[in-house]
Amino acid sequence: MAVNKRKILESAQKYLQKGALDKALKEYAALLKADPRDVNIRLKVGDIHLKQGKTDEAVTAYLRVAESFMNDGFDAKAVALFKQITKIDSKRADVYIPLAELYQRMGLTSDAMKAFQTAADSAYRSGSKDQALDLLRKMAGLDPSNTTNRIKVADLLRQEGRRQEALAEYDAVVAELERQGAQEQRIRILERIVEVEPDRVGALVAIGRARLA
Repeated sequence: MAVNKRKILESAQKYLQKGALDKALKEYAALLKADPRDVNIRLKVGDIHLKQGKTDEAVTAYLRVAESFMNDGFDAKAVALFKQITKIDSKRADVYIPLAELYQRMGLTSDAMKAFQTAADSAYRSGSKDQALDLLRKMAGLDPSNTTNRIKVADLLRQEGRRQEALAEYDAVVAELERQGAQEQRIRILERIVEVEPDRVGALVAIGRARLA
């Protein structure tokens, strides 16, 4: 059954002007039932829920719109909405994952790294250590020359008893620090390698040569 969109919109607007938010919501719900992809109407629904103090319902509506914007390539609009969600509910750290991906897509590497870090910290605090590691690796991958991030990944792997993975990360950091000529830092990471694997002769020799140099 076709709906008269214009008539329903006018009715909803009148209810809004009168402050009859529940009645306005019913009108918008009828429009969404006819066209679930209407992001403008869903935004209005989110706004009304927010005015009513129903933050969970507002966030649910905004998330659907933000995801739609993201899928349709409206990256700047999606970013604005995801950021709005974090202001409404600061505990929604999961929002930082798509936010980081959007920043990455837009070439905003620094912002992407911060968003990945926030999401990783939240995941680690909640006990989702594998997810935290995955997010930290994504963050480190954005700028391989940023050894600080790779060391965080290696240290966390070491804490979790994943020795071989930790050693692989430390080895990559050592190679990058050598490329950068950062000998003092390189020695410190080589020492961590020896702590994890005391019989790593190559690391011991490298430390000795580096100290002599």
